[in-house]
Amino acid sequence: MSSASEAAKTANQIIEVMQKISRSLERIHFFKKEAQSIYIKTPQKIVQYDAAIRVRESGVISKKIRFPLPQVECINGMCMPSLFQLGKSIKRTPTGFVLSVEDIPAGTELVLMQFQYKIPDSKFITNLVETKVATEPLESNHMDEYWMSAQLRFPQILKKIYTDLRVEDIDLDVNVAVDNEIRTAIPFAVKKDLQIIREMLSETERGKAHALLLEHLQMKRRLSVDIYSIITEIATLFSPLRFKSFVEVTAPFRYSDSKQGTSFSDYAGQLVPKMMTVVSLADLNLELPAVNGKVLYKKKDMLDKIKSVFK
Repeated sequence: MSSASEAAKTANQIIEVMQKISRSLERIHFFKKEAQSIYIKTPQKIVQYDAAIRVRESGVISKKIRFPLPQVECINGMCMPSLFQLGKSIKRTPTGFVLSVEDIPAGTELVLMQFQYKIPDSKFITNLVETKVATEPLESNHMDEYWMSAQLRFPQILKKIYTDLRVEDIDLDVNVAVDNEIRTAIPFAVKKDLQIIREMLSETERGKAHALLLEHLQMKRRLSVDIYSIITEIATLFSPLRFKSFVEVTAPFRYSDSKQGTSFSDYAGQLVPKMMTVVSLADLNLELPAVNGKVLYKKKDMLDKIKSVFK
């Protein structure tokens, strides 16, 4: 977990880079900065500084507008009211970027500019945002509830500089236990046959393996089911696409993905996960610096679905 000093350092790091961009704009006499904001795009690991800039025709001193910002990776601009995009007109130089005044259409009143740079280190987001998830659910007969939360660390530091800051698509992983429904739903006779198959596949003595095969064939006739196709069908319930229908993520969080855990039960060669990881996303800003939500696992629906496979 990040310390308070690390969190404060990261917040100040954002301010430092953004102040360099802001000071760069203030030194351009052709421009007058009127508003600024920050967007932190978590999955892409990008910090984006947005600025609304008024054009001052009387301020032209040089035909070239220079942005001495080597740490910035990309600059884009849109002119208002023409909606002309400046992306191709902004050229990279060894020390930053340059834009020709002549590339800005006549009659432009405002330029909406975006400056993007990569998040500098792997701890950047964890220093800026604190996340917590439940390791054990609140259980009921029909579903399990896993709580989760996300909050900005020290938003007051950033409020001193910016009126708008957003951190987008913060991801939280919640591990949902699913093995109990599998154990409960599979009939005893099927479990017995699966155990016979497992022993048969691992048996090296020919006579014993043959005896187990006969026992399996006898069980197969008694069960009157194709045990391999049944177990395969159960396993597919835990594919990300199908498992999605058995979980719900409460607002303001939103569902993103499901992934199989790393621990599996081996049902005669067919691996079924003991746990599924549900990935949820949340956005934070200075007006909403903390959010709480839940992952709801509809275990009764899953139990009923597995039982239906044997009917």
